[in-house]
Amino acid sequence: MKTVGIEKARAKLGDVVDRVRYTGDPTVITRQGTPAALVAPLLGSSDRSAVALARRTAAGMEAGDAQNAITDLLYVIDRYTDAAQACDAAG
Repeated sequence: MKTVGIEKARAKLGDVVDRVRYTGDPTVITRQGTPAALVAPLLGSSDRSAVALARRTAAGMEAGDAQNAITDLLYVIDRYTDAAQACDAAG
């Protein structure tokens, strides 16, 4: 996971945000080497669709659709939990 010091992030915030937006990979901002904040992409329409499909699945969709919805939802969740785990490991 990408990390950047707070001074560099302050000077290049637009670049940090653009990188996160276009790659989908979160960036940890550190202060004196310690994780302090996370810049993460907002859920995109495909992510929101995966969440909505998973909710509908819970209401009784076919088994194959349930498998696909769960796989998509886990992908979305993994993108966000990976960032949290990296922060915990670094802190």
